[in-house]
Amino acid sequence: MTQARLFWLGILALAFAACAPAAQETATPVRAAAPPTSARSAPAATPTLAPAAAPTTAPAAGPTTAPTPKPTATQVASAQAPKTGGILQLAARVDESRIEIHIATGARELRRGTNIAMQRVLGTKPEDCAFTEIVPNLAKEWGWTSDTEFRVKLNQGVRFHDKPPAGGREMTSDDVAYSLNRYFREQDSAVYKDTKAEVVDRYTVRFVTKGPLLDFALEALARDSYGNDVVAPEAVGPKLNDMKRREQWIGTGPFVFERYVPGVKLVYSKHASYFKQGLPYLAGVEFNIIPEMSTRLAVFRGGKLDILDGLGLLEADALKKIETRAEYHACPDMSFNPTLTLRNDLPPFNDIRVRRALSMAVNREGMNHALLGGQGSIVAFMPLQLPGALRIEDYAPEVRQYFQYNPAQAKKLLAEAGFPNGFTTTLHYNTQKFGRIHTSMSEGMAASLNEIGISVKLVGQTHAEWSQTTQPGDYPGIGAQSMSVDSLVKYATGFLPGSDFTVKNHLNDPTLEKMAARILVTTNEAEVAKLVREIQVYLADKMYFIAPPMGGEFGVAQAWVKGWWFPAIQWREMDVTLEKVWLAK
Repeated sequence: MTQARLFWLGILALAFAACAPAAQETATPVRAAAPPTSARSAPAATPTLAPAAAPTTAPAAGPTTAPTPKPTATQVASAQAPKTGGILQLAARVDESRIEIHIATGARELRRGTNIAMQRVLGTKPEDCAFTEIVPNLAKEWGWTSDTEFRVKLNQGVRFHDKPPAGGREMTSDDVAYSLNRYFREQDSAVYKDTKAEVVDRYTVRFVTKGPLLDFALEALARDSYGNDVVAPEAVGPKLNDMKRREQWIGTGPFVFERYVPGVKLVYSKHASYFKQGLPYLAGVEFNIIPEMSTRLAVFRGGKLDILDGLGLLEADALKKIETRAEYHACPDMSFNPTLTLRNDLPPFNDIRVRRALSMAVNREGMNHALLGGQGSIVAFMPLQLPGALRIEDYAPEVRQYFQYNPAQAKKLLAEAGFPNGFTTTLHYNTQKFGRIHTSMSEGMAASLNEIGISVKLVGQTHAEWSQTTQPGDYPGIGAQSMSVDSLVKYATGFLPGSDFTVKNHLNDPTLEKMAARILVTTNEAEVAKLVREIQVYLADKMYFIAPPMGGEFGVAQAWVKGWWFPAIQWREMDVTLEKVWLAK
């Protein structure tokens, strides 16, 4: 029996053991609920701002009120009135090093603390796994007034944290314009490099663009796009990277940064002058730095963590059989994790036959059943939750064959490329951050490649090592990466020069870059769908990277935690979620 078959049989046995029913309960699979339809294809009721001056192009609709958020599951389930006080204990998977707020770090772990201290102009609904339904935040009204102008009307009475140098003063449009212009500039983004924020009056800001931008409100103002936070300008130094001290994290969020205990925790206290009356309920939040998943699980089971996120299917199912009173939430994974990224700039991976051979060596069905309980989705180059995503069966037969598990044909392609006896390479992967499934998938894909004659040396790395080398593309052969593709804008920008997918896969493909750039300036839905299809077909032909089956991401909270939602706790909407969390103990 081959090494790969032995590996997958072993993994399958472990999966069945982990998912076996407990003695006193019926086994209930933890399933990831499908997210709502994208905001692009089915927009939620969005307030449209009527400008003071007549627009050159009338907005699609007149002013409307913001949608009323539905109560959370825990709020519905509990007849108790929310209690105030208490310190929420969360886990941080990495030691939050100092970061420049308005620069994309590529590491969502580094955003947890800033996401409760600082806020964005708009937000997304915490219950929405896809983060596509826009809700008010610092702004209460928003909308396009022409093809080149987008306006927001800010809430009045929003105050910065009461600490120097801001001293609890009111936030105004000057602060928003400063912060977003700094974000547009420091991001060095091809999407927003020509966008400018301008003050109209004390509570109105307009954003001037060179033309329509795909999902501008969602991507630039609502989602956490690694740095689009509003800050107090007086807390920022005059140069790039002058906002790296934690003491400069002065925002308007529900919690105020208090202190950092190196290697141990970050401590936040309640913002006493928060602009949403009666919130937050908690007296504070602490992020405990616990790199290893096994340790985080043990601390949660001991009752010292209130919420735990980042669980894979096997970990969630196993914990569910032990912690039966805890509350579990799940969302589809919007990241290829782990993706096999390749040194496309170096032999042998710059040969398309080698890349196709690698793809045909990977047993996607086997991975899905062994590691995801058959509940995952087998994808090509885009999560199926995104509009326009192609399934493998949607491709033409001559391309579809490269996604099929066919070791014999993979060996033929290697021989044609000049490697009849295979070759030796390395696979660098993260042993800490992503849990057991990431490690098992990395090891399983290495075993599959060994079966066709590619000798793969596995190189396990701590998260610190991985984030400094493999994640930014510094690896010699193959990298096991997390590639987030949770929106069309992020998907398209990822293929632009210097962007996420390009750097991680060492790409230099002008054709791909032009296709991606066209998506970003196209707002016609039919044209966007056409371009999205074209880029997926192009990627299927080139096979620059190899995506595994996509599963779900899982979170769990102690029974006494109320008002929480997992996708927001995971990273993006921590401000609008934690402001409503309370502890029933």
